[in-house]
Amino acid sequence: MCRAVDTVTKESVLLREVRFLDEQNAVPANLVREISLLKEIKSRYILRLLNVVTSDRWNGLCLVYESLNYNLRALLSNPRGRALSLDIIKIYLHQILCAVAFLHSHKIVHRDLKPENLFVDLHKHILKVGDLGLGRALGGSFEITPNDPTGSRYMAPELLFNTKEYSCEVDIWSVGCIFAEMTKMYLFFNASIMGLPNEETWPGVNEVHPFLHCYTKTEPQDLRSLLPLGPDGFDLILRMLCMYPKGRIRAIDALEHPFFDSIPLSQRQQ
Repeated sequence: MCRAVDTVTKESVLLREVRFLDEQNAVPANLVREISLLKEIKSRYILRLLNVVTSDRWNGLCLVYESLNYNLRALLSNPRGRALSLDIIKIYLHQILCAVAFLHSHKIVHRDLKPENLFVDLHKHILKVGDLGLGRALGGSFEITPNDPTGSRYMAPELLFNTKEYSCEVDIWSVGCIFAEMTKMYLFFNASIMGLPNEETWPGVNEVHPFLHCYTKTEPQDLRSLLPLGPDGFDLILRMLCMYPKGRIRAIDALEHPFFDSIPLSQRQQ
């Protein structure tokens, strides 16, 4: 995305150019999906789509979104940036969960949660979730498609092991990965840190993945030695990064976790 100024309103906006590569000028399915979802849902935690315009210079569309200062990736990877305080991490994480809880309440799975798709206003400490191009409306579970979601560092174990069906729990795992990354201010987390799943950490995993024994066995690392979090923070992140999908905390329940008790009530309204 790039920044621009709306010539009518004089407001700063974000532009996303989408070029059509096929000869028939067909609008990509993921773009149709994203526009449809953004027209259907309205939340202060979801980046607003302001307009969709065609280009006279090239074959495609331009999506116009509201503008925030940074995406979270730029913030976390800035070598001159300061580490996020625990209070700011709580505020950002709470807003991510508000967005995810809202999507899940509308039977929508984002499927591509990562810092690049989270947009931040540094001055007001506002965070919004963007890029619903891989979002799916739930009518039960759905199958994985070849060029599927999130970069592997934010991908839930059931996706990494090519589980045929999955649901809202994949978003919770991604949020847990982002939570871990915010505490360290650099990209360090991946599923291997949690070790190879087994019947103890994921009941029934051998039935779901009969070839699991072919993978190299790895032991989980101790997150307490890796992340600067207190007891409440560790409890929350371990509930998010639970190997067993059905064992993960729901977004709506995570919002009530004691980890967020220090956030003012005015900033905890959903």
